[in-house]
Amino acid sequence: MANFDPPATVPEKFNDRKAATATGPTSIMIPLKGVSAIDQTGKAFNDPAARQALYDGIRATHGDVELIELDGHINDPAFAEAAATRLLQLLAPSAG
Repeated sequence: MANFDPPATVPEKFNDRKAATATGPTSIMIPLKGVSAIDQTGKAFNDPAARQALYDGIRATHGDVELIELDGHINDPAFAEAAATRLLQLLAPSAG
């Protein structure tokens, strides 16, 4: 993961990167309790309002892509298991 500030701070080699270009089965999984080790309760980037804004943006723009919301943190073992299981399902020959 990489974080940048305004667009002018993004390194030139990343300027042409676009999202939402998947051509096969796709899911978005969001961990409702946080997406980074430093956004957990008591950490420097714990900002529930910002997290909510991120999730609201994803909800509003995911289009036809499956959206899976899990009540956990991205670093929770249960989230990792759910993500791995969904990936294996998406990679299965019958998924396409």
